[in-house]
Amino acid sequence: MINGRSIKKKKRRDIKQEITTNVVEALQDMLAGKRTLAPWQRPFQSQGWVINNDSNFISKKPYRGINHLTTTMQGFGCPFWMTYKQATTLGGNVKKGAKGTPIVYWDIFEKENSDGEKKHIPFIRYFTVFNGDQVENVDFSKYKVEKVKNEDERNEEADRIISATGAQISYGANMAAWNKLTGEIVMPHYEDFMSGDSFYSTCFHELGHWTGPALKREQSGSFGSSDYAFEELVAEMTSAFMCNQVGIEGELQHESYIASWIKRLSNDVNYIFKASAMAQKACDIICPPTEDVA
Repeated sequence: MINGRSIKKKKRRDIKQEITTNVVEALQDMLAGKRTLAPWQRPFQSQGWVINNDSNFISKKPYRGINHLTTTMQGFGCPFWMTYKQATTLGGNVKKGAKGTPIVYWDIFEKENSDGEKKHIPFIRYFTVFNGDQVENVDFSKYKVEKVKNEDERNEEADRIISATGAQISYGANMAAWNKLTGEIVMPHYEDFMSGDSFYSTCFHELGHWTGPALKREQSGSFGSSDYAFEELVAEMTSAFMCNQVGIEGELQHESYIASWIKRLSNDVNYIFKASAMAQKACDIICPPTEDVA
């Protein structure tokens, strides 16, 4: 109390809950027909840029895991992001009324108990970034390219990544699936899909499952169970992250699990963080990173 007045303590921002709520609302909008894409999918407005993944404009490092998800959810066409300070340092300014996006990272708090033993406690921190579309007087022109991809052309980068995995993939099946017992992936032929993007998003989804044994991921859940739904979420996000990387629009493979995901997300703020972290690890097996990343 100061001068007879009580000071109300500012409530700490709950970033985990905030991100989880945004994902739940987006999935609910899908069920209601108000939205056609999952929150981790991009409608690929960012074609025409030299990079596809959302990245920090200064370091050019792509965002990963939960940060990949949160930047994708915003739906901006520009793949570059920066802090308020970075924008002003470049001689630009953030547009009035622009809402920032949190980028999270983990820090360690060291605590010593009565016996002198030190415990390291991880906790989440964040800083705020703004998309290039929210910034004025910063020149992005040299990072734009003229070519816009025809969705039915083969994507050379995606083909290279798929081939380099060494996964056993057989083409000519009437469905797409990963066989847990043999490790083989079966796929219809490229020309049997409605579009090239559909082919690649499906293939990356199955490769997401294929990474499970290498990552010792739990994959024993029966069809329709909560464990099975979680594995499908990891595969969905793996596919979306990989599609973003090669510049194509992904497709939701298992819309029937949306209700299950909403239920789990509503009861567990760690659910989407765990899924996005696992999806990022899967992406790192499918296409090992070659540069420092954020």
